[in-house]
Amino acid sequence: MGLNKFLFPNRLVQAHELGRVKRAQSRSAQRRAQTVRDTKERFQALEEDLGYVTLVLGALLQRLDEAGTVTRSEVHDLMADLDSLDGVQDGRLDVDVLKDLDEEG
Repeated sequence: MGLNKFLFPNRLVQAHELGRVKRAQSRSAQRRAQTVRDTKERFQALEEDLGYVTLVLGALLQRLDEAGTVTRSEVHDLMADLDSLDGVQDGRLDVDVLKDLDEEG
């Protein structure tokens, strides 16, 4: 045992603890960075899925309008009616309200 370790044993313990804390912080930072990467990838996939669903919905609405089954104006009016079902006219519908309608019907 060196004289420094003999005279200052607490410093050795403190240095060891400091190293342990730094390693833990590094692992935590790596996990956070991975979580951010995963979240960005999931968000990008969600955006791509939403774009695809929008395309399909647009194609269906176009075909229904062309066939005379339903007009865009009728769809717009129905959307306005459904928008108010959740108590907030914001251009969206709470999915739980839609599920409740399905269970009632």
